[in-house]
Amino acid sequence: MKGKPTINEMTVERYELPDAAACYAARDRLNSHVLRTPVRELPWLSQRLGRLVVVKLEHLQRSGSFKFRGALNALLSTPREQTVITGSAGNHSLALAEAALVTGHRIVVCLPLTASPLKRERLANYGVAVIECGATLDGAIEHARTVARQHGFSFISPYNDAAVISGAATIALDLVDQVPGLEAVIAPVGGGGLVTGLALGLAAAGRDAQFVGVQPARFAGLAWAIEGRTDPLPYRPTLADGLMVNPDPDCPTIGFARERVDELVQLDEETIAAGCLALLARESLLCEPSGAIGIAAALAGRLDGLAGNGPLVIVLSGGNLALATLAKILAYPFRRPEFQALLELRHRTAEEETRLVPLGGLAQRDGNFDWDRKATSALARDALDRGVRQLKQFLEVCDADRLPIGEREVAFLHTLSHATDGLLSDIMERTSDAIARERMTRLAGRAAAFIDQALAWQAPAYDQAGVAAFSMPESQQSPLVNYTRYGSRNVMELERDLTAALGFDLNRCTILATSSGMAAYTLVEAYLLRHVLEPGDSVVCQPGLYFETLEQLSSNRAICVEVAKDDAAGSLIDAVRRCKARAVFVEPLTNTPDLRVLDLRDLLRRLDTVDDGPLLVVVDGTLLSGAFDPFDVAAGLRRIEVIYTESGSKYLQAGLDLTTLGLVAARPDRRAVFERLRRNTGTILYDSGAVLTPRLTRAMHLGRMRLMTANAMTICGCLEERFGDRRASEISTVFPGKYDHPDWLSGRGYAHLGGVMTLRFAADGLNNRWMLDAAIEHVLAAATDRGVPITKGVSFGFSVPRISAAWSMSERSQPFLRLSVGDGDRAATETFAEVLVEGISRFLQMNRQLAAE
Repeated sequence: MKGKPTINEMTVERYELPDAAACYAARDRLNSHVLRTPVRELPWLSQRLGRLVVVKLEHLQRSGSFKFRGALNALLSTPREQTVITGSAGNHSLALAEAALVTGHRIVVCLPLTASPLKRERLANYGVAVIECGATLDGAIEHARTVARQHGFSFISPYNDAAVISGAATIALDLVDQVPGLEAVIAPVGGGGLVTGLALGLAAAGRDAQFVGVQPARFAGLAWAIEGRTDPLPYRPTLADGLMVNPDPDCPTIGFARERVDELVQLDEETIAAGCLALLARESLLCEPSGAIGIAAALAGRLDGLAGNGPLVIVLSGGNLALATLAKILAYPFRRPEFQALLELRHRTAEEETRLVPLGGLAQRDGNFDWDRKATSALARDALDRGVRQLKQFLEVCDADRLPIGEREVAFLHTLSHATDGLLSDIMERTSDAIARERMTRLAGRAAAFIDQALAWQAPAYDQAGVAAFSMPESQQSPLVNYTRYGSRNVMELERDLTAALGFDLNRCTILATSSGMAAYTLVEAYLLRHVLEPGDSVVCQPGLYFETLEQLSSNRAICVEVAKDDAAGSLIDAVRRCKARAVFVEPLTNTPDLRVLDLRDLLRRLDTVDDGPLLVVVDGTLLSGAFDPFDVAAGLRRIEVIYTESGSKYLQAGLDLTTLGLVAARPDRRAVFERLRRNTGTILYDSGAVLTPRLTRAMHLGRMRLMTANAMTICGCLEERFGDRRASEISTVFPGKYDHPDWLSGRGYAHLGGVMTLRFAADGLNNRWMLDAAIEHVLAAATDRGVPITKGVSFGFSVPRISAAWSMSERSQPFLRLSVGDGDRAATETFAEVLVEGISRFLQMNRQLAAE
């Protein structure tokens, strides 16, 4: 335990735990400045737990959190002339800024880049000095300590400070008077300062109680430290971002919590979101997830085992909730039936539930997958619900504002919604044929989108009289330009859902939806030409880059385009070094007959050492949708900036192919630039396309992608087993998951390898447009004989297997057969493989007969 340094030692850090006298002294010191926040019983939660449940409304404290008590107590214990510095994710820094209004101290805050935008804005309003540094709270705190040592500032820790902890103890002294006979206290846990202060305060008052600390499972820093781990807990973002603390190794709260806290509960993200939303829905209390996490523990049944039946107090510690976080919580895809019932959400049947598929090594042929093609019906149901809700809201506003809407139009839309709802019920309950179900699901999805958009205006009005010239109620009195080319709620919601489905980290990237995959390229090109490249600069491309992208790049006379000699990482790096490129275009899995795979992590790491100048790497991840997070791959590199693009017309629509879609993902600080370019180039995805796009969860998308990867392996195995030793002389199959693929090892680094495979005939005379089309006709004939579904056509990602002769894009190689394997179950895939073998066998037999003649 360290002693208290003097001011002359450049920084003040108080590591001792306060005693009873310090707790009462803090109360006396703070009495005239802090609010004695009220308590409130929660009858619905009391009934649930079978005992009185009371919340302490500390989120109503000055600065919006309990932190004000400790911050003011610490400042009142620090000389007025001393500049104070801290590292904080938000609430502690806001509390110090508010407390400085009382004491007159100068405050400097080191704020992590991931801090809430709301807290960042409020700090700016206080006028405190802000240093943005580090991606996490740990980095901000370490930087604050460094600055304190360098400049002689007084450092005040958010949790590891005796004055801060004794300030928190005054909450317990309030509770002694407010809740007689309390037997248990539930509090959020970050660094442990709050729960330690509560326990010390009750002990100072001579009262005993059980203590439960609650943490997000994704970042349980105190539990990690209690286990004796001295290395920092790896960063994983959570809704409860205010609790993302790696306690100092010598922090006394660690040992205190180990001895005094009865249980440390860890909660998943769905439970945290439910707790926050339940408070809002049932009590009209707006708390941030970090502050409401104790409610979440009660909802999850994690407090049911506490001894006794006396009053239980849950501390609501903070209310600084950013609008973006609130929107995420309101739209959270709750899956647990008990949460859906509690929050009055629509009940979903068990067959619609999806379980998270673990990330990691590539799934094997006999793996189990959480993907059922009936899930597409649930996507249509969600779209219908959104459309009907939108229609209802629209009509309510029209009625309230006396805006005329014809009775026949309303009747027509209501009739259509009822008919669509009946169709969906039929699909989900009685239709056993997968193809018929998908066909009706597509029909219902389009009808649902029509209901949502039927009365919409592309340029909605701000306000009106005598005519309903708007599309959504939120258009009314809007401070923004109501013009769909500038964006809309539907597009923003879709972008949020796409980020989640792809498994990207919201703190590292932002996604912008575009009208197609090539529109996404156009947006990237606009950014390159206006913000990155100078005339004459060089750009390097893989030869396997999508042909239309390569055509557009090569035809741009303002830049020099260098195509690497092959798709290998070494060739790309050599080309970058040779022409001093400013940008590189790559596809981790190429859309070519060889389906080459790049180890993106290795490539970016090697590119980072080529030169000292900045390098933009544009990654087209269409064929590996959701298999990797490019911004995680690029993390920590000094000169590499990544932009990710994908055609969402492929895998991201679960095979429904309802609309065209593209996306661009870039660093969050680039969003404003990209939004302006998207507006000016007209490449945005409009509302109609956003409404039509199915909203996949991460589990659904990854499960489906892994299923298709396994299906490709099944088909390869069946083809090789059937053709045996003759396959080398007649036909070859290519898929990166096969052991004989040259990039098999690189492919193991991705969560899946998609569902596209290629086939080529050994006889060159068979690899031309006409012969390949003939081979496809034999496959279709065999499928017709067996009653097996298959389509002939370009593109991929569909539910039904699709085969095409890839000749139009094969200027640099011979044509080949490309097969999109579909998302059927194991039995259906094996049957399709038999049809494929039979059709190809017929084709080869015909050609052998012709050759013999």
